[in-house]
Amino acid sequence: MLVRSQCRRCGALMRVELADLVARHGEGWSLIDAQERCRMVACDGAAFYLAAPTYGAAWRILIEDERLRETLADAPPPMTARVLVKGAEGR
Repeated sequence: MLVRSQCRRCGALMRVELADLVARHGEGWSLIDAQERCRMVACDGAAFYLAAPTYGAAWRILIEDERLRETLADAPPPMTARVLVKGAEGR
């Protein structure tokens, strides 16, 4: 299983290591509807989780709570290193 997080404020898309999550939260902790602070420097946003069974498969947003899902409509698009580097080249 592959896991990523995406920030609701800046759109930063980050890899997440399952072993790190288990070490921090324990084996019984669920990614569904969970959020954590964005890890991007200077961002005060909250990140939600996405999962995919393997590379090339569709990513599923791990939010089941309808109220939380509705707030994603206002979120920025995913921001990857490729997007950041491409933007920096234009400066």
